[in-house]
Amino acid sequence: MRPDRQFFGGLESLRGVAAVLVIFHHMTQWHSSVLQAGFFQNGYLMVDLFFVLSGFVICHSYAGAELSTGRGIARFMMVRFGRLYPLHLYMLVLFLAIETAKYLAETKLGFVARVSRAFSLNDTPAFIANLFLVHPFFRGTNVTFNHASWSIGVEFYTYLLFGLLFFWLPKRSWLAPVAGVLALLAFGLLWGAGGHCLTPDAGLCFLRCLVGFFIGVAAHELYQARPRWFGRRDWRWEAALLAALAGILAWKPPQSAGWDFVVLPLFMLLILSVAGASGGVWNWAPLRWLGKVSYSLYMVHLAVLMLVSRLVEALELHLMAGIPALAAHGVALHAGLTLAFVLTSLAAVFGLSQLTYRGIEVPYQKCFRRLADSWLPPAPNEGNRRQFKV
Repeated sequence: MRPDRQFFGGLESLRGVAAVLVIFHHMTQWHSSVLQAGFFQNGYLMVDLFFVLSGFVICHSYAGAELSTGRGIARFMMVRFGRLYPLHLYMLVLFLAIETAKYLAETKLGFVARVSRAFSLNDTPAFIANLFLVHPFFRGTNVTFNHASWSIGVEFYTYLLFGLLFFWLPKRSWLAPVAGVLALLAFGLLWGAGGHCLTPDAGLCFLRCLVGFFIGVAAHELYQARPRWFGRRDWRWEAALLAALAGILAWKPPQSAGWDFVVLPLFMLLILSVAGASGGVWNWAPLRWLGKVSYSLYMVHLAVLMLVSRLVEALELHLMAGIPALAAHGVALHAGLTLAFVLTSLAAVFGLSQLTYRGIEVPYQKCFRRLADSWLPPAPNEGNRRQFKV
């Protein structure tokens, strides 16, 4: 099978594993020595794996005749909007409902949230910015409401930049060097602006996305140019890459200057290795399912963690107050409740993600593709869509 027609099922699985590690990263809000381990604290770097993966698969799926016309770019952006925005909007409304419930609890019952008062952070400007997917660009709005969605905002506008870039390139052969230059330029701007780590700070996170995305684009062009280099599966090479990444995640302090960027070339090499594989553990059915629902996993997990953590914290306080004998075994009790928190959260996130994938993602993707086919039908020379599900 030619590389440009290959179904990269292994990359789908890799994206699912990354989504689970992001979930564990956000579990570090729970006070537990296990969850506070560096491996989980550094889980935010999996977002950069998403960016590199996105550059690879978007380039694989769209960098061709599809983006050779203004209509093709408009169609591309409509399809990408249908992929990202509907679930973002549903979750934004859910978090608005949570803020409203907090407000009613404060004004009617006198209960004040432990973290922040209602609408103190998630205020009207933040809601409007989230609504228009521009919240990552403004200080004070970039990590509000469903704050993981900052990466969705920067990625959407990176798609637009990629479409325009490909439209203006005189030759396809220019894409790899131009992508490499853009990644280096974005890195230089990020470092020069004080982003010495991979940060979600307003504005800088867009440069962070550009670095990872265009590394992924360059990786795809390398894969296309030298498919024989990656056609054989070498599990030892892949294991060495995974061990190096695991070691960095476990060893380095979170948000450490310079060290964050070390993972980016390793991500690129891992993606090239997995893309060239035609079997093995990455095609294991549970991992493929994780990849299929990975966007839902990423978007719904914060709401679930918020709810489950509050319930388990309340249960712990109730047990400690109601059964005085447990006070002497507080460490063991907390360890048991930590396990309950993790297992309950994962079960709830997985279950809800399957529902949102089937009930929101798939229907809206089909709807926006129908709209794109109706309003912006591809010209006969724009080629067939690739097989990778993006």
